[in-house]
Amino acid sequence: MTETPRDPDPPRPPGAPREEDLDAPDPPTPPDTPSTPDVQDEPGTTEPPD
Repeated sequence: MTETPRDPDPPRPPGAPREEDLDAPDPPTPPDTPSTPDVQDEPGTTEPPD
């Protein structure tokens, strides 16, 4: 019994996501601006964050 070659992928309609796109990470998000800036080693801030 001979193996039949695998049929090529059917043509996708324009705009259809490709398999490699499905695994791609989400589009880059704009740089997030934290409401509370990370301040480290500043005198007077020994209280743990809530």
